Amino acid sequence: SNDLDNDGNTTEQFSATTANLTVNSTAAVSSRKAIQGYPNATFYPLEGQSYLGGPMAYRLRVQNIGNIALTNIVVVDILPHLGDTGVIVTNELRGSQWTPFLTGPVSGPAGVTVFYSQSYDPYRPELLPGGPEGAVDDWTPVPPADIRTVRSLKFAFNNTALDPADTVELS
Repeated sequence: SNDLDNDGNTTEQFSATTANLTVNSTAAVSSRKAIQGYPNATFYPLEGQSYLGGPMAYRLRVQNIGNIALTNIVVVDILPHLGDTGVIVTNELRGSQWTPFLTGPVSGPAGVTVFYSQSYDPYRPELLPGGPEGAVDDWTPVPPADIRTVRSLKFAFNNTALDPADTVELS
């Protein structure tokens, strides 16, 4: 082995040097939603199958893809519905073809608070300064009596740190 340049000579010396480098801090988060419908045996990103009114499970993985620990992360998920737009990019249709409804509370790990909204246009100043205009501020950590009326979810990481490369799963 030790023939690092593949020339047959294993006694060569390689030179080394040192240098001072500055690595910029980068804060970045990635999130991926997947669903598992009936009769799927696994979670599928973006698409899943079930029958009308059938069961499905929801999984959202949030990963710190930056190089610094992050705190006070807020993730907003507006559930799919016909004519919906993005959470931040509100002028482009997402093309959703169906509307799910919750059948039970959404859970997260310790340090993550789940909030529920009955609006498809919830107030989200953490992501869009000012709200957006006309948004409904009805977030509550207590699910409504009829959980099927939940239209949006917010996950507040409070003071929970998410270290670089760490992933948190919400389901």
